[in-house]
Parts: sequence; C-alpha cells; structure tokens
Amino acid sequence: MYSLTLAGRSTRWVISILFLFAAHNGTIAQQQGSMHWVGTWTAAPVAIDNSNGTLGKTDFTIRNIVHTSLPGKLARAVFTNEMGTKPLTIGAARVALSTSGSQVLADSRSLTFQGKSSVTIPAGAKVFSDSFAMSLPAGSNLAISLYLPVQSIPVLTLHAFANQSNYTSPGDQTASASLTNAIESDSWHFLSAIEVEAPASAAFRLTQRPPGSLCSMRVSEEIAFCTMRSVLTPAPAPLAGLIAMSCRKPA
Repeated sequence: MYSLTLAGRSTRWVISILFLFAAHNGTIAQQQGSMHWVGTWTAAPVAIDNSNGTLGKTDFTIRNIVHTSLPGKLARAVFTNEMGTKPLTIGAARVALSTSGSQVLADSRSLTFQGKSSVTIPAGAKVFSDSFAMSLPAGSNLAISLYLPVQSIPVLTLHAFANQSNYTSPGDQTASASLTNAIESDSWHFLSAIEVEAPASAAFRLTQRPPGSLCSMRVSEEIAFCTMRSVLTPAPAPLAGLIAMSCRKPA
C-alpha cells in the first residue's frame, strides 16, 4: 500500500495535489458563467514501454474503475495518449456505475466524440468525450470501458500502481455487464480525468488531519483511511482544485 502522512505545513504536498487535479485541463478551476467543468477524479499518467508487450496485438477491452469526489448530473471523460508515440484509436467507449469486480449496472451509456462512437487520439494529445447525462453521486465507483482494435502501441499512457482493480478482456466487451476472461490490472489505462459540470462556486479543499492519523489516497475497495469530500462553498481561486480528505486513525 502506498500511503501519505500529512504534516501540518506540508506545502509541497498541497501544491502537488493542486496540480494533479488541475493539470489535465491546463487551468485552475476557471469560472465560466454560472457553471463550469470541475475534475471529480483524475490520474497522473506516465509512459510505459510496450514495444515487447501484448497490448495492441489483439483487440481488447479495458475497464477502468475510478472513485468520484464531486457529484454531478452532466459529465465527460478525458482520454489520453499524451505519452504515446503513435496515434491511438479507441473503437468504442461506455460508462456505467460499477457494482463489484468487473461488473457494472446494465444501463451503461455510450460515449461519443463530436458525435462519433470512435476516435483516434494523436500522439502526445488527449481528447474530451462529449458530455453525457448521468446522475453521478459523490463517492461512487464509475466504470469507463474502452475498446481498442488491433494497432501498434509502442508506448502506453497509464497511471501505474493505482492500487485499484481494473480489467482487460478480449474483444469488444464495452457493453457487457460482466467481463469474460478478464485479467486484473492495477493501472488506469489511457484515462486521465472525469469531469462534472458544477456551479461556479464548486471546488475541492484540503482539510486538516487529526493528530496521529494516517492519510492515504484511495488504495482499494477495502482499504481507505481517507476519502475525498467535495464542497460547494466558495474557495480562493489559487486553492480551487485541491481535494478534501476525511481522515481517521488506522485500526
């Protein structure tokens, strides 16, 4: 388990969390009228060599499981090929609330990209899906499934060691409620953020930890000493994008 202990003046950690939640759109919670897009979940992708790997040699489905913070009724996904050296084609993508393991609720929604069901992301780039209507509670588990046809992927863009169960399976199983022949992975592949439309006052804040408590980013379905908490009160613009964490002492 990878954990973080927060000191009272851990300024550098605060700054790193700020940029983790804001860097995917290159801005820190810009207010755009009465509503704006706010990250409810985000990752920190890195480059992983796949020149001798198996991903891309056959068509396959990736089901990323993420944990939301801020609730919303309108959302969008951010897919990334920022570390890639070749274009990445996503043949299909769907989103649904996760139940357990690779299983999701049956009412999954198809994601589109400027009205199209597939998209090719240039090397070094990312794309936003079209917005989709969905009642997304705070603290929910969301499954984002993407189908990748056969293609050359020399470098993977992923968040390694996520300590979250994600899944790969053969063929296009994006619409399946439960994946067959699924292989578990602890990395988030080609996904960098989930955003929700929220009031202009919506932000994240970092809360003070209780003395002696151990804080950790979400590490699994079973273990989390800290959970992200969203707030809808105004926050100073430089702090918008920080997460709020509810901590407890480890048992």
